[in-house]
Amino acid sequence: MAYFTGTTSDLPSLLNTIRLNLISEGWTINRYQTRPTSPSIGIGFYTSTEGEELHVENANAGNFVIASATDNIAFDGLFRLPMLGIATCTSYSSGLGTADQPGASPFSDASGFEDAVVEYHMFIESNYCHVVTEHVGNRYSHFGFGKMQKTWGYSGGEYCHGTRWALQNNVINNPNSGNHSFPFDTANPSFSANNSIIRCDVNGISPRYFDTSNVEKRMSNVSTDCFNSTNPRSENYSLFGNRWFTTALSTFSGVSVLKEMQIGIRTADTKEGFLIGTVPEMRNVNMTNLNPKQSIIYGPDEWIVFPIKFKSTVAVASNQKSSGVFGMAYRKVV
Repeated sequence: MAYFTGTTSDLPSLLNTIRLNLISEGWTINRYQTRPTSPSIGIGFYTSTEGEELHVENANAGNFVIASATDNIAFDGLFRLPMLGIATCTSYSSGLGTADQPGASPFSDASGFEDAVVEYHMFIESNYCHVVTEHVGNRYSHFGFGKMQKTWGYSGGEYCHGTRWALQNNVINNPNSGNHSFPFDTANPSFSANNSIIRCDVNGISPRYFDTSNVEKRMSNVSTDCFNSTNPRSENYSLFGNRWFTTALSTFSGVSVLKEMQIGIRTADTKEGFLIGTVPEMRNVNMTNLNPKQSIIYGPDEWIVFPIKFKSTVAVASNQKSSGVFGMAYRKVV
């Protein structure tokens, strides 16, 4: 695994940096270009005709599309462009468009790129790519793609995730607001459709994609009821509850809980629920006694922690981004 950090000026530069770092770690680049203006693609609630596209694959992870939406569209009261969209596919075809690749999932989307990127952090292995961007004002965005560590031998395991953050002028920016989505968030689905997409082919459907937002089907090939059993905000489908998240770094021992994300599904047709895997080298963490970009050492492993959006111990006003003490930790190997 490799860890990369540096500065970038805009989304095209960020996509190119992702491309170069993936190549250095043995990934194949199938396409990298400015997207054609037609056909348009859907990212978030926008129909986009402007941006770039990057198609990548690795035998240990799968096929993925990362697309930017840089259209000059007025603020709609919830989100601002530019944004990123990430989708998984079953294969690559040079003759098909950005969103029309074989077996393509809907796009997970990541917002926040209206604020300039001042630093990036990339964690790349042959089975995943996780990216954290730091923006002006100590704000952060998270997105990524890869293949889960599966609990059994189903076809699939590919995932893609983003961090969508909506702001409303008349709503206090509570970290638990349904206007927000965390990576693999299942708790507050109001604006979280396609927050994270996971493939698990069950009941004769292939490919079958599950959306962790728990929103009723918004796309014909997305099933409902995918859950993160250790989601810090959710009790609904939690196998172990969220009590672990009340445990911050101990001021006595210096130990902090880094909880792996165990993903399960409950199919809309049979209502059966079961675990399907864990997200590799990515953990939930309580940042009460931690600072952004702080390292935690466990034996030979170093983990870097980041706020999901902006660390704050109090609710902040509308149009000021805050994720409270909810954070993510990523394992760093140089």
